[in-house]
Amino acid sequence: MPPGVHVTTPLIWSYTGILALLDVGLLLLARGLVKREQFQHIRWLLVIVGGVFFLLVWTTVLVWGWDWFYVYIFPGWARHLLPALFGVGYTLLALGMAWLSLKLPGNPAVTWCVLGGVEGLVSHIYAIYGLGAASKPPIMQGTDPFVVLIFAVFEKAFYWSLILLVCWFVWWGLKGRLGRRQIIQNK
Repeated sequence: MPPGVHVTTPLIWSYTGILALLDVGLLLLARGLVKREQFQHIRWLLVIVGGVFFLLVWTTVLVWGWDWFYVYIFPGWARHLLPALFGVGYTLLALGMAWLSLKLPGNPAVTWCVLGGVEGLVSHIYAIYGLGAASKPPIMQGTDPFVVLIFAVFEKAFYWSLILLVCWFVWWGLKGRLGRRQIIQNK
């Protein structure tokens, strides 16, 4: 990042609004597409894709943003070890989210997306108040931590919704291919 670049509270509000609109669209799409039985079929795919997705996210952000953000909140060893730890952690989190989504009443796809937002809130409470993510990095100084928390809810709901929809489309595509193959074999 060039020196003097600074994240502002109004900028965070703007991106929060964009993410909120995207989340509503993705949530409605997931609610319409992913039924309880289908969610049961893709739960293990959700676990694997969730873990791989966040492994890749953390590998990318720790390489790209180390010098201007993460160096201020993590020890030096974290740059190389955290992606793998977070990959495993998010895999286990996805397992728990899938289980809870199926145990709670209602559409598990909606529950999954909402739980993604809750995860964003909890993880960013720790990042902001435990690690100083909204105060230590110079790029974040002066931003309102509460606004960063609101942004995190919509950011993580967005990620988890994308994971869900990608898994559903992969399952749907494979199911269609396997179904067509079965029809051809039966002829």
